[in-house]
Amino acid sequence: MPKGPQAVFCADCHFRLPYRATNQIFALQFACQRADDPDIKQHLREQIDAHIRSAARSLENANAA
Repeated sequence: MPKGPQAVFCADCHFRLPYRATNQIFALQFACQRADDPDIKQHLREQIDAHIRSAARSLENANAA
């Protein structure tokens, strides 16, 4: 089970994803934590959610293949 503020995926899924995907999600999470403007935070959260959905789809597609 994922733990910690940056945990998005379980360890197995994390290592099955391309480094660029996980790196981008973590970078956006850090930027969101540091943002002071609520509009910027909301925009970053939307980007994070989109990247997570994309990563989850890629894992699902890999499992289906």
